[in-house]
Amino acid sequence: MKTASTIVNAQKIADSLPSTTCFIQPYAPHPGDISYPDKDRHQQHRLSFPIDIEQHPDRSLIALIGLLDRHREITDLNLNAYYCQQPELSVLPSLAPLQNLRLLNLEQNALTNWGDIPLLKQLEVLGLKNNQLSSIPNNIHTLTKLRELSLGHNPITVLPDSLTRLAKLRRLLLVGNPISTLPKNMSGLRSLEELEMSSGSFRPLPFSHVPNSLFSLPKLRCCTIHHAQLTTLPTSISQARSLMELSITQTQIKAIPSLHSLPLRILVLSENQLQRFDASGLSELIELDLCENQLTALQGLDDLSVIQKIDLSGNRLNSLPSMRTLSKLRSLNIAYNPIQQLPDLRGLSSLEEVLISNDMSPNIVRKSISSKVRVRTVHY
Repeated sequence: MKTASTIVNAQKIADSLPSTTCFIQPYAPHPGDISYPDKDRHQQHRLSFPIDIEQHPDRSLIALIGLLDRHREITDLNLNAYYCQQPELSVLPSLAPLQNLRLLNLEQNALTNWGDIPLLKQLEVLGLKNNQLSSIPNNIHTLTKLRELSLGHNPITVLPDSLTRLAKLRRLLLVGNPISTLPKNMSGLRSLEELEMSSGSFRPLPFSHVPNSLFSLPKLRCCTIHHAQLTTLPTSISQARSLMELSITQTQIKAIPSLHSLPLRILVLSENQLQRFDASGLSELIELDLCENQLTALQGLDDLSVIQKIDLSGNRLNSLPSMRTLSKLRSLNIAYNPIQQLPDLRGLSSLEEVLISNDMSPNIVRKSISSKVRVRTVHY
């Protein structure tokens, strides 16, 4: 129970801070973290809690409420419990007065509901990763300026249709959420550039298909789906004319629709059940990962004129097609395949290493490559 002295102390903390004061905690982003737009935005409009820990050790929710009431003009609010070294918040104070707020980081807390976040009409970046949220409010579409939404590692199972009305949303991060299905019509997310989904547990995501509307999004640049019960990908993927990075891993997919002429730079299709793969037309691809499938045949590798890295490990390949045009290839992993013969790789001037497994004869590789190329044995 908060005592009267605690409330007084909290008010003293708030009153002692001039309205232009800014306290920024050191922040080192990790992959999948929310981004901090306008990094040069004037610091007087940013606030991070706790405030000056050494001088004001009181980090209670009462103190926080007093501070927010004092700093209604702020545009960036960082309440990430891990980075700010504060106790986890289980209850969110009212944020409705902060109508200038553009970035809100509430990651690494213990929140179970969204409070009045949907009332923050200017919000552009919202981080709620690692909380205890079980749903997304149906009125999330009121955040019409939202560009980035990070909801990873929450027990969220359903994406409401209202989410697809966020026309300015560019980045949607759902890593570690047990999403059971995707909205059928995602065409309202016309600004979406990046989608990242994974189960985050031993159980795969239970949905078995991806709606056609996802790959019809005109600006979709990066799509990651990891550990799902997918059995197919929609043929609409051939329409994803902005798609540069595609990662579909740990699924039950046995065949991939044509990717011909897509502007892909990175393609990761590892740990699926692919039996054949055709790389024809992927002339801009830099990295290809097909490891841990059931591949017995490959086609179109000659089209990969700028490829630098290929991982074919853990398949059923007896041989490889011609690679004579892969002048930029630096690394080739063929470990754990029953390969008996390799094509002539001596003309590949950029090749630095070929990775094999200890059940393969180095002589099979040596007679096909330049003496300058390193042969490494890998152990998985």
